[in-house]
This record gives sequence, C-alpha cells and structure tokens, in this order.
Amino acid sequence: MIHALTASQTRAAEERAVAEGSTTLGELMERAGAAVARECSERMPEGRIAVLAGAGNNGGDGWVAARLLAASGRDVHVFSVLPIEGLSGIAAQAARAAVSGDVAFSPHSQGGPTPADLARFSVVIDALLGIGISGPVRPQLASWIETCNAVGAYVVSADVPSGVDADTGRVDGPAVQADVTVTFSGPKIGLVQYPGAGYAGEIVVEDVGIPHGLLSFEHAPEIWSQTEYRALLPLPAPDDHKNLRGRVLVVAGSGAYPGAAILATLGAQRMGAGYVTLACPESAVAAARAHLLSAVVLGMPENPSRTFASKDAERLLDVAREYDAVVLASRAHRLSRRGCCSARARHAAAGPAGGRRRCTERARRCDVAAS
Repeated sequence: MIHALTASQTRAAEERAVAEGSTTLGELMERAGAAVARECSERMPEGRIAVLAGAGNNGGDGWVAARLLAASGRDVHVFSVLPIEGLSGIAAQAARAAVSGDVAFSPHSQGGPTPADLARFSVVIDALLGIGISGPVRPQLASWIETCNAVGAYVVSADVPSGVDADTGRVDGPAVQADVTVTFSGPKIGLVQYPGAGYAGEIVVEDVGIPHGLLSFEHAPEIWSQTEYRALLPLPAPDDHKNLRGRVLVVAGSGAYPGAAILATLGAQRMGAGYVTLACPESAVAAARAHLLSAVVLGMPENPSRTFASKDAERLLDVAREYDAVVLASRAHRLSRRGCCSARARHAAAGPAGGRRRCTERARRCDVAAS
C-alpha cells in the first residue's frame, strides 16, 4: 500500500530525505530522468524523441532523460522553454550535462515548437510543469501543450501531465493528454481524481530513492495494489457453505430508480459475500429480479411515490438481524433518522453464534465496496 501525495507532501519528503542524508536533489533528478528514459525505451524502442523541457526541476528531469536516451543511441531533441543560461540550480546542471553529451536542443523563449516541428517525432516527453502548477497554464505554455496534443505522437509525462493540478486533478485550460505518466515516489492525488485522471493515461510509479517511511502521511489516500486487494478475499474452500462467506442485506431502490440498488447487490456478490438479499419497494422487484439471478429480492410496502414506506422500518429491523452487514441507501437512511432502525441494523447485525459471525469483517468490506 502506498499513499497518494500532494505536491507539498512530495516536496516535504524530498527535503527531509536530503536533510537526513538519504539522497541529494541531484540524485533524485537523475533517478527520475532515468525512470522516464527507461519507460520510453521499453514502450517505444524505435523512433525520434522530442523532449519539452520547462524552466524548473520537471524540465531538469526531461534533460536527464534526453541525455540518457541519446547515450543509448536514440535520436533526441530538446525543446526548451528557456535558453541554457536562463536555467538555474540542478535543472541547469542537468541541461549542461545533456548538451555536453551532444544532445540537440533549441530554446523557444518567445513561443513553443510548431506542429511541423513536432511532427518529425514519434515520442514526446512532457517535462514542462510536473507538480509545479496551480491554476491556469500561462498562455505561453498553453501553446506548447496544444501542439503536443495535436501531433499524435506517443506522449510520456514526467510526474504529472502538464496542466493538471497535482493536488486536485483540476484542469483549468489545456493539459497534456499522456499515454503514460511516470510519477515519482508515489501517485499524486491529481492523477487518481478526475478530470486529471483522464489525462494521465497509464500510471507508472517509480522509486527514486526516498525512504518509504517518509512517504506516509496521516489521512493521505491509500492506493492498494491488486495483490493487496486479492488478499482481502481469500478463495472459499470447495466445501464452504454460502453462509460461511458472509450475509449482506441491501436496503435500496425505488420504483423509478432501481439501478443503484441492483448494482450495490451485484457489488456485494462480486466482493465475495455468500448470501445477498436486496430489500426494495414492491414496484422495483420485477426489474431487480430480472438482473439478480443469484440474489434474494424482497419486496417491501411502498408509498404512492414508489419509495419505502415508514411502516417498513420494523420489518426491516427484524430482517436485518439475520445478516452480518447492511447497506442502506439514502431513502432508507430516512427510516433510521426517524428512530425506526437501530444502529445495529445500520451497520452490521451480529449473526447467531457459529460460522456467520466469523465472516462479519469480510461482509463489512462488501458493505463498503458495494456502497
């Protein structure tokens, strides 16, 4: 499990790693650029490569990638936002090292490359902004992004597609549409939240040398791997009874809107619950049964509006006692606010002694996933 990070958390982790002597900023940039170069080589082993290099450290990552790709024999050209003498810090060092390695480049301080310039390249590395943007892209760089998107090349973004807010995924204007984003240390929140997630393409997380303990932040969103999710759902034994895998009650739906209730029920089954029941207003039963071939559908009295009636509450409470977990839709929650449905039913009714109780935690996971 890793955490999705904000830009400030990423910088804080880098600064602390440097302060503790684990690495240097130059080494972090070298590893980041190497990760981008490696991803380009593996995904697009042939063709010319253009690097769009911004003025900051994200641009420095691009310069490192350009140097390493050129050293491996690739035809690389860097389009730089600033001339070499206009850069500073480790980004300037990376640029000078690339130029010393015979990397071709051209500064474009008065305007970006044209579509004709980039049409000669099959791969474009986006190293313009990374995590260093909040708000709309400046008009000068907006033209770079629009050109990048227009030429149809395979696009690899360094850390975050330029134009995407790393903290929120917000896009205020043009943003690079990447085929793959190579992000460093951990995914940024803006890569997993829309609309930013729609610009990231495939996300590859690369370790650039920051100790894992420095990348854990309280309340930061957790990103789990498929292996970690799979461990929550052990395969049932061939002779397991369905009640040993948890019983889930879904209380949801209406005559006009049965879809979410059906999806929640299917979700509970998909997560591994052995016995799932949907309690819904009577007018939603036909639609539910047409889609739920292996779940029990329980019709409940309804109001003229074809939603749950208040008199359903006591019956639902009795039913809920037979289940390990209960999923309540918003309209069903109104019953609980009237005091008709206890906290026991709202969360997880304890099953009778025996195998069902052992599955309560697994069923609760179904509850979370389905809702």
